[in-house]
Amino acid sequence: MVRKFIQKQYNSSLFRGGLIVFIGSFGVGALNYVFNIIVARILDKDQLGAFASLFSILSILIIIGGGLSLVIIKFSAILYAKKDYPALASFIRLLFYYLGILSLGLIIIFGLVSPFIYEFLKLESFGPLVILALAIALALIGAIGGSVLRGIQHFTQSSTSSLFGAIMKIVALIVFTLPFWPMSAVTGAMLSVPISAIMMISLDLFFLRGILAQYNPKLKQLPHFKWKDILVYSIPATIAVLGITMLNSVDVILARNYLSPEASGDYAALATLGKIIFFATSAIPMAMFPIVSARHAANEPHRKMLFASLGSVAIMSLVAFGFYQFFPELIIKLIGEKFLTIAPFLGQFALIMGMYSLVNVVVNYYLSIQKYTLSVLPLLASLALIAMLAYKPTSIEQIINTVFWNMTGLFVITIIMGFYQSWSKKKQNLKN
Repeated sequence: MVRKFIQKQYNSSLFRGGLIVFIGSFGVGALNYVFNIIVARILDKDQLGAFASLFSILSILIIIGGGLSLVIIKFSAILYAKKDYPALASFIRLLFYYLGILSLGLIIIFGLVSPFIYEFLKLESFGPLVILALAIALALIGAIGGSVLRGIQHFTQSSTSSLFGAIMKIVALIVFTLPFWPMSAVTGAMLSVPISAIMMISLDLFFLRGILAQYNPKLKQLPHFKWKDILVYSIPATIAVLGITMLNSVDVILARNYLSPEASGDYAALATLGKIIFFATSAIPMAMFPIVSARHAANEPHRKMLFASLGSVAIMSLVAFGFYQFFPELIIKLIGEKFLTIAPFLGQFALIMGMYSLVNVVVNYYLSIQKYTLSVLPLLASLALIAMLAYKPTSIEQIINTVFWNMTGLFVITIIMGFYQSWSKKKQNLKN
């Protein structure tokens, strides 16, 4: 019986896709871990706090790319399922054209607000902000190729591209933080981001060359869906990604402003170690999303994938919590003994990231089946977190406790609403 169960799981698309994405994401997570270790060893605490806050701003400012990534995955999956490769090639070309224009607009807007960011984050120069503007544009364009590859369930190629980008980011980090460069260490570290994006875009285009070669310039419009469908879907998708990303970033940004430079560096190190849990578990919803989208479009059953994904993420989060709770010093020493002061908080932060990862699974599942109610919850929680931190905490412990209760509330509400939606749909189907 056990053998049949294992064989059934192995033959499932979620297992195979999830395994490939997990291996790729685990590799990327490991490489990002190495990247953060090198950053933590190269930069002092003040510089690390500035770098982490800039990275968090980058995550928030490329929200549009994150939201569009879900849109691209979903509609690429539809075109690929219909085997309409000329339409898919046209879709990709149009995405590069419109997102290229949008990225230029974002650079201009960022340039206007950069003086405020410079003052808020207490930066030493404008160099990192210039690099950040370039990274924003490239990250937006770079979302296209990887999203299409995941949408058409080419998980091996998308994972290869991500691994390649992570390797190039480490190489660029080492090269551009060498002492002979006439720029600050923070600027050199930030430069690794656009370099990595350029490499990933190039590899994605190479993997998609076969589909792009089938482009038909006579194709007047995209079949199977309308652009209005994309716009309607992009709004809740962007809202969901905005909330998820803000929850993963706003505490680091506010810590940089509220705490001392040294304490903000400690919190940045704590957040970096905690986010590894999210990066490792994110492979599951990444594989689930295109598969469920395709099954939903074909009116095939898909609810079991939600429970399988939640179970997998829960187990991985609990294992990570065990390591973080009982062996914190061992984990922290990998980024440097200067951060051992954060050891008492590591287990609690692991719980926060475990709940965060489970919320991410539920939100992605309901987005994939075009149920949008839950997509607004992470955004509301992130706004609530900003309000909860308005008292200007003066210690790491105060920030962590605030984040913990905020995430606990979001987790409970998300699970309750998710089960309610499932129960409502099941009740409606029985009536019909």
